Amino acid sequence: MSHKSLHRSLKYLLNFQSFNNGNYMLPLKNARNASTMHFIKNELLNITGRNQQRDDLRMFLKEIGTDPKEARFWMKQFTAAVDPFKPFAIVQIDNHVFTNRESVKKLGSYLSFLQRNGMKVMIVHGSNGFPHAKPTNLQTYRREITNNTMLLVSILESFGAEARPIFGGHNVLQADRINCNNFYGRVTEINRDVIKWALQSGHIPVIEAIGETADGQLLNIDLWETVVKLSTIFVPQKVINVNKVGGIFDENGRIIPNINFPNDLESSFSKSWCTPELKDKISNISELLQLLPNECSVVITSPTNILTELFTHNGAGTMLRSSDKVLKLDSLKAIDDGKLTTLLNKSFKKNLKKSYLTSIEERPHTIYLSTSYSAAAIITIDKEVPIPYLCKFAISETKQGEGVSDLLWKMIKQDHSKLFWRSRWDNRINPWYFKRCEGSWSNGKWTVFWYGINNHQESSALIEHALSLPDCFNVETLHSSV
Repeated sequence: MSHKSLHRSLKYLLNFQSFNNGNYMLPLKNARNASTMHFIKNELLNITGRNQQRDDLRMFLKEIGTDPKEARFWMKQFTAAVDPFKPFAIVQIDNHVFTNRESVKKLGSYLSFLQRNGMKVMIVHGSNGFPHAKPTNLQTYRREITNNTMLLVSILESFGAEARPIFGGHNVLQADRINCNNFYGRVTEINRDVIKWALQSGHIPVIEAIGETADGQLLNIDLWETVVKLSTIFVPQKVINVNKVGGIFDENGRIIPNINFPNDLESSFSKSWCTPELKDKISNISELLQLLPNECSVVITSPTNILTELFTHNGAGTMLRSSDKVLKLDSLKAIDDGKLTTLLNKSFKKNLKKSYLTSIEERPHTIYLSTSYSAAAIITIDKEVPIPYLCKFAISETKQGEGVSDLLWKMIKQDHSKLFWRSRWDNRINPWYFKRCEGSWSNGKWTVFWYGINNHQESSALIEHALSLPDCFNVETLHSSV
């Protein structure tokens, strides 16, 4: 809209004697026809839309505190893959989140942002397990759930997202009693028409985890079981568990950013931080992910960190997902050379020299490779310098940000107490390397990294050796290398 047309529209509005919430009355004077009014209404809606976009962008960048390029990458990934008739995310809100009104308001702001920007959201809330034993308590609990639903819908709509409450007792979550119990049940069927209608009409369905029997009896149902049923029907990209804890933490109180199945399952269970309750939770998530496509993931985060978790590589919570099994090999014999070359060429956006694979065959040490050829790390060792050298570290674009790089790195660290590698000065993942190295040196063209090396003379020898290695890629495509 040009400044001139904006000025004309605003000037015309001065003649209005009635203007209420977007329902525009014809002016009492200078009204030639209704089409002019329609034009003004559309112009004002355009202005509102652009203002909303600016506000969204400003809020988004402020909250995630990241490079706009990184945010754009994730926005593109998420919006490109979303089916217009399916949710991008099913958001499970644990009941205790509602005890903090400001957190709920923040959460509503973020979820409405996702909805406005083409990432449809479905919300489910209630209680995990069955903590209420007496009928009077059940009545209180249901009243509390209904109040939370109304609060959430009001907050979402205050931030510009249309929402629809789906209260218990509307025959949406059909359930049977557990052991003839009149208060607790298990979901048997979901009437998806109401939920589909809400999604397709651009509304956020806010679903209460309260089931209904065939004879109309309302039953408490487990929140996670409800989320599992909905997820297997609507197959979202993300299942987001919003709670006050905000993730899974290790024995030192540090958040665990990624848990990959099946690689991390057994090792997680053996850790001291993995309590019986956490073991059950991780097992339940693993079982859900087995029912969903590989690209789906489960995220555990707090109300104030949803955007950071979704739109930054570092995240702000714990992401659990199924990942390819990573093989550990000591030669190229069992490897498809063509697939490995394609992965490296696409990852580095340049072409390997034809002699590269032959050269590493002569000095192999360890090769880590995912079964789908979406991730690889190649470690070599030379007679002159008997310390492992990370020759290549590559993650396909489709797997970036999914924890695959951390999984590879964890395997490398477990197997190698010492390691060094080099990277061109302008490599965009150098910040990631700096966080994982214990020392580095740069000459303006290359940066040499290492860990496990405490001797200055030894590190100097490693730097000299790294700089003496030939380029692995053809000169005409050379841009950045690891």
